[in-house]
Amino acid sequence: MILKLMVISTENVPNMDMLKILYEAKDAKARIIGPNTVGIINPLERMKLGAIGGDNVERCFIPGCVGVISRSAGMTAETSYM
Repeated sequence: MILKLMVISTENVPNMDMLKILYEAKDAKARIIGPNTVGIINPLERMKLGAIGGDNVERCFIPGCVGVISRSAGMTAETSYM
């Protein structure tokens, strides 16, 4: 089985290790999100991975046509709430 999406939330991944991961992912036609990501969220499918959104995801995130990208989980939630 080949993974098609990898989310790496770990901070301070060594550059050479990340290069190896990216090289292998390219060969496998997989996507990488991270390293050091706050996570991803898909409100339509009610799916959340990582620290993004807190414990009340429905308060801030609803399905729609606008995406929010931020390095801060809190700022992502606040921006989406507004």
